[in-house]
Amino acid sequence: MGESAVVVSVVRGRDLRVVQKLGVQDPYVVLRLGTSAPRRSETHDNGGTAPIWHCTETFTDVPLPLPVLQIDIMNNNWIRDKPIGICDIDLNEVFRRASVAEAWFPVKFEGARCGDLHVKLQRPSSSPRTRATSTSSSSTNNTVLGSIANVHSAVAIAELRDENARLRSELAQLRRLLPQQTFLHAPSYMADIPIVSSANDLQQLRPIGMGAHGTVYHGLYKNDVVAVKCLDQVEDLTTFHREVSAMFKLQSQHTVQLLAMADLDTNQPKIVMPYMVHGDLRTHLDKRRANEHTGCTLPHQAIAVAVAAALVDLHKCNVIHRDLKPQNVLLSTDNLVQVADFGIARENGLRSKTAEVGTPLYMAPEAFSTSHYGTEVDVYALGVLLTELDTTMRPYSEDCVNEYALFMQVSNGRRPLLSLTCPLWYYELAHKCMAADPIDRPTAAQVHKCLSQHANDPHTTTTSGVPIIAGTDVTFVRRLSPSTELALYGSDPVVLQTVAPTLADARAYERHLGNLFTLDAQPHLVRLVGVVGGASSKLVLEFLDGGDLLTYLEQPEPRRRVSKLNLVIGITHGLHALHAQGMVHGHLEAKHVYLTTRGDVKLASFKFGHTGAFSDDIFALGNLFARVDAAYAQPSAHDPVLAFIIQRCCADEPSVRPSTTDLLACLASASVA
Repeated sequence: MGESAVVVSVVRGRDLRVVQKLGVQDPYVVLRLGTSAPRRSETHDNGGTAPIWHCTETFTDVPLPLPVLQIDIMNNNWIRDKPIGICDIDLNEVFRRASVAEAWFPVKFEGARCGDLHVKLQRPSSSPRTRATSTSSSSTNNTVLGSIANVHSAVAIAELRDENARLRSELAQLRRLLPQQTFLHAPSYMADIPIVSSANDLQQLRPIGMGAHGTVYHGLYKNDVVAVKCLDQVEDLTTFHREVSAMFKLQSQHTVQLLAMADLDTNQPKIVMPYMVHGDLRTHLDKRRANEHTGCTLPHQAIAVAVAAALVDLHKCNVIHRDLKPQNVLLSTDNLVQVADFGIARENGLRSKTAEVGTPLYMAPEAFSTSHYGTEVDVYALGVLLTELDTTMRPYSEDCVNEYALFMQVSNGRRPLLSLTCPLWYYELAHKCMAADPIDRPTAAQVHKCLSQHANDPHTTTTSGVPIIAGTDVTFVRRLSPSTELALYGSDPVVLQTVAPTLADARAYERHLGNLFTLDAQPHLVRLVGVVGGASSKLVLEFLDGGDLLTYLEQPEPRRRVSKLNLVIGITHGLHALHAQGMVHGHLEAKHVYLTTRGDVKLASFKFGHTGAFSDDIFALGNLFARVDAAYAQPSAHDPVLAFIIQRCCADEPSVRPSTTDLLACLASASVA
């Protein structure tokens, strides 16, 4: 046994990531070696996934054989510090070949690799303690101390070199991103951006939009039509510099370009940008949903490809948009799609502030509760935008909730609905983008690749074979109820019914519709014509001109053209067709039975996801028959067959209730009689 000295220098980290939900923001390291007291580095504020520490510690009197060096990587948090991972280094193995080593060592968390550490190790030459004269002992100590001093000197030189490079890099970053107190000391890169020097060069016309940081005007710049963004308040200079910085760095065909700056010496500096003729994507989607003309003819999938490409370019420049939404996607002629509004964009690794976190409907779960996040928040917003491109509906528009309630629901797994028409691959991609854990989300590049691969896929039916009807082929006539509309499909009247299955059962609902579509030939069921392309679960149903049974029974009996027996037989045939396919109606009432003026009787409004038994439908059928019977002048007291059917259907014991087959046989005998 003996003792030794060990010098450990943790230089930097790379590719650090957290297995839990939070990203890496302010990391530091803790060195543990044997019984020595733990040594902690300084925190690299905003160090992100590639922090720099240059933490050097000397451990003396370390027993031989050397214990394992444990380096804990922690994420500094004002509530409680969170572990990132652990780097274990076998010093005996390292020093077996040389007394000096420098390498990247893996960082792991619960067995999963989550980055690397650049570590320098030095073992100064020394000898075991022996009984010696004080002179010999002093000489040995001087040798050890001298060796340690040499190591410190070598490490210091390397540190200075690395520190110099780091400071140069950070200085360049600060020059690009930090706001200046005045425009007289603006960053040097602004010298490359044209500045409007003459008032005659720029004309500011009518306002065309308003955002959180300024107003956008229609204008003319050197006789070219442009958009002019004007900041509303001088306090927004930070926003101005940030937006100019992002636009200048992003020389991409998928992002709005910076043409010039104006009025830099006033309280309302301006950004001059190209004018996008067809406006923003939100307006386009609203017009599509209302079947109004829109100048953009691009398929929505092509728009998704362009937005994903914009995020790829953003993230390559290490910029997080943080406010991706349809209002910030602009459309123009020649099928041009560009992402705009970088007023709250941030360079990845810089701390974001809760006052500027984007729009709640598009915010990832981690953005609600922490300022520690990365480019994954943009991918989440892209997933929400994919649902809008599919449905044309605003996210969560199926009900009204406040922002706090929405935050709780999103945290518990709620996501925007997709339509029943979207292909399975699109559905799965959108949900991967909206994964609760940022680690489970694809990168923008992966999303772009997937969308591009499917860009030319045919999309004429749902995955269950239900026809997709273009919204432009359906003409609205009038609203029948909060969820139904009368419309024309070509020249034929149809009913549009809007349903809203939850996120978890949307695919099951599509299979349900597929089953209904196979019942097309059943004469006693309302026919499913198709679904409106892009609408959120908007069904196109056959229109029956005789209205519903509830209204029909309220008419005077002389005006009724369908006999009581034919009503009962028609309803039973419809229920029998459903039960033969293993489907439960679950909602059998007079208002869900429809008639034609020719006397046809059909069932509609089949309840999706009903878990009841066939006997539940039979009980409801008995109650419906009793209501039909009471509406006619000759009650069942003179009709023993119908009285018997009602009694059996309404039996307390489900097992004694008849099947639809039994009922049809009984009714057949009654009609013969």
